[in-house]
Amino acid sequence: CELYDLPSSMFTGEINYRDVIRYLADRGDYGDMSFDEVMATFFDPEVRNQLRTYEATLASGLVLQINNNPLPDGGFVRTYTDITARKQAEESLRQSEECHALAMRAAADTMFTWDPDKDIVTLTGRKDTFLGHDPAAITQREAREGIIHPDDLEGLRTAVIDHLNGRNERMDHVYRVRHSDGEYRTVRQHGLAQRDAEGRANLMAGSIDDITDQERLEQDLAQT
Repeated sequence: CELYDLPSSMFTGEINYRDVIRYLADRGDYGDMSFDEVMATFFDPEVRNQLRTYEATLASGLVLQINNNPLPDGGFVRTYTDITARKQAEESLRQSEECHALAMRAAADTMFTWDPDKDIVTLTGRKDTFLGHDPAAITQREAREGIIHPDDLEGLRTAVIDHLNGRNERMDHVYRVRHSDGEYRTVRQHGLAQRDAEGRANLMAGSIDDITDQERLEQDLAQT
């Protein structure tokens, strides 16, 4: 009763199992299955007499583990366990592993993850600093954009938005960042968004490389 959030009035007298199933079916707890389809499935002898364990997600989001145990006389016993917390923990772990995998695809000087909803960036890398800056001090947008060259800021924003909106398969953008010593360094940022079932980006991860020396070398070679 509590797991399924059923009204107490359904249990004041003799319990009618059909009424319970009809209530759940009308509420959408069996997905697109109609009441008759649910009844046919639940009371099918081949299904009822099987020893099996399965999961069901209710319309409320609650996830139940259901154990069906047939009895020698032809009846059956079903037990219900709330495993919502466990499934949420598994989903959190999956997202964490995907986040790490996204970042590791482009492991370089600095790896980043960005949560678009919270607008928080996390930086990690082979060094304790990002171009001399404490990564913890530039997680917020204002601090991050404060070290980007003013002439490059709009282009960076456009590159991010284009990728989030699906106009580019992945982000690849070059811009300048002010080092803690005051010098502007040229960096290349690669990014890849993780998307939900509707295609909405809910995470971006990738790498940021300092390519200043490479850029200077290419300029010197071009002049020779």
